[in-house]
Amino acid sequence: MMLTEGRSCAFCQKPQQDAQKLIASPDEHTHICDACILEPSRLRRAGDARTTTSSLACSFCGKTHCYEGFLVPRIGETSVLICGKCVGICRKILQKEIKKQSRKS
Repeated sequence: MMLTEGRSCAFCQKPQQDAQKLIASPDEHTHICDACILEPSRLRRAGDARTTTSSLACSFCGKTHCYEGFLVPRIGETSVLICGKCVGICRKILQKEIKKQSRKS
């Protein structure tokens, strides 16, 4: 996963210029902003009556099974999903970026 520019968050539609950080999936087709990663209330668990988790796949790693469950945008309907493990990886990326920036200050 890498940090990218000129894109928008697939979960909240926030453009790159309005986000502090935007992290791309390995295929660079899906992006998630720092706010969606760090604020749990921005995402909700997938798997309501209309959707069974066996038909879901993480938009970042592509896995169809995740012990931590899948997360989707809190508001609106979308086909984008992120698993709990990928959220954790994105949080670690942000933590490293924050440490790197604080060393520069």
